[in-house]
Amino acid sequence: MDNPVHCVGCDVHWSAILHSILLHWYNSGSYRNGHLCSSDTILAGFYNWASLLALPRLNGATLPTAPLALYQLLAQQQLLAWSLEVVEELTNGKQSTSEAGEEIDLTNVRELRNLLYAHHMRPNKAFGQNFLIDRSILQRIIDAAEIDSSDQVLEVGAGIGVLTRELAKRARRVVAVELERDMLALLTETTRTRANVELIARNLLYLDPTEVFGQAPYKLVANLPYYITAPTFRHFLESSNPPHLLVVMVQHEVAQRIIAGPGDLSLLGVSVQFYGRPKIIAHVPAQTFYPAPKVDSAILRVDVHAQPPLLPGERDGFFRVVQAGFSERRKQLHNALTHGLHRNNEVVRAWLTAANIDPSRRAETLSIEEWLRLYDMICQRS
Repeated sequence: MDNPVHCVGCDVHWSAILHSILLHWYNSGSYRNGHLCSSDTILAGFYNWASLLALPRLNGATLPTAPLALYQLLAQQQLLAWSLEVVEELTNGKQSTSEAGEEIDLTNVRELRNLLYAHHMRPNKAFGQNFLIDRSILQRIIDAAEIDSSDQVLEVGAGIGVLTRELAKRARRVVAVELERDMLALLTETTRTRANVELIARNLLYLDPTEVFGQAPYKLVANLPYYITAPTFRHFLESSNPPHLLVVMVQHEVAQRIIAGPGDLSLLGVSVQFYGRPKIIAHVPAQTFYPAPKVDSAILRVDVHAQPPLLPGERDGFFRVVQAGFSERRKQLHNALTHGLHRNNEVVRAWLTAANIDPSRRAETLSIEEWLRLYDMICQRS
């Protein structure tokens, strides 16, 4: 069984044949909710052989075990021809996939799996790689960004290019940022016919928008990696040339925190609302991604203020006060600020009273306007 078998003009190991047939079968849609259709019962025997040959399981799918004789039945009967066709795909797959890279539907999970498989890739959880596979949600993102032929668009964490290609159909210029090397190579392939797409290999938190756009206006549209959502907002909103509009996919819970009003306001909410007006465009179920994350997402739009409330030199001081207020959320505001700013409690109480803020309130109950009023009072009395 370990000897190569001559077929369709090439030597291919049976392990490769088995692996390919399993992948083909899995992608064909025959596997549904852990059950096998009666016509697919014969394929159950491949699980034993896949285990013996140390073949990887496919996306955690568990197949029932079966007698090894089923393998011989497969080799002798109607599926043999199919297996040879799959071998041909193995030998020619890279070329055909590459040539069709632009034409394939990246929201089709079967085509997406095959594309990744042809490039020996799989989604990397460490980079938050969850690919959007719902075209209606993709269209909601594009519509929310209101892109026209004069726009310059920045996409960070571009991945395989499913959003990049849609942006390129409408915008004058799309700058797509991707850090992971293999994903960048695939992105180069899927966008190669789009002359208005520029790729940058970099950590998005080290990208200075002025290096890319100067002081020209641009929009930021992206499916943000969940693990760096907050740093991404601050990095771009605090830039000397922030985007004038953001439309991003984030965790649904995070989106709710960002749009929350006084009573549920968080440090993240203040950080975003200081610079713009956020609103949730749509709720996005986890099942609209491949692989599906553990939580639902949301499309979030932020209309950035033309001019933030404070000058750049004042903003660091403002956020030090806000951060101190949220540093001990269970405590009353006067105590949190006393500890966070290392000031006398009586002085802090005086600041709050002068700003017409009850010292016994908690940080999450203050509005953006009240935080600004408190900061102004601190500046006057310091």
